[in-house]
Amino acid sequence: MALYGKHWSLNQQQQALRVSYVLWLIWLGLGVPLGQLYDGMPVKAAFGMALLASLPLWLLAHWVLTAKHGRMLILAGMIILIYLGAAALAILHGGLSLIWFGIETILILNVLYWLMWVIERLPRY
Repeated sequence: MALYGKHWSLNQQQQALRVSYVLWLIWLGLGVPLGQLYDGMPVKAAFGMALLASLPLWLLAHWVLTAKHGRMLILAGMIILIYLGAAALAILHGGLSLIWFGIETILILNVLYWLMWVIERLPRY
């Protein structure tokens, strides 16, 4: 059984990484604050916290979206692993958090999967 995307070209894998990263940023900017609004948080606070939480991802966006610098992609992967841990721990609250952060965990795992393939296929130098 071959892994999905293994035989894709580097350009196709980079495109998949871009799409999954942008989808995750959209979810972090819109989906998570909407879940916080459901829990009774004020609108400004919910979207402000989402902006603050996604700030490191916006700073890394240049390197992830170009997907050409292997060492920066490794650093981005380590930072994304912190987000994965936070999302996995948020699932443990139960209730609606199970759904909202379950979706975020799946999106993060998707980004990490394509990040792995892009790093593996980039030329060594």
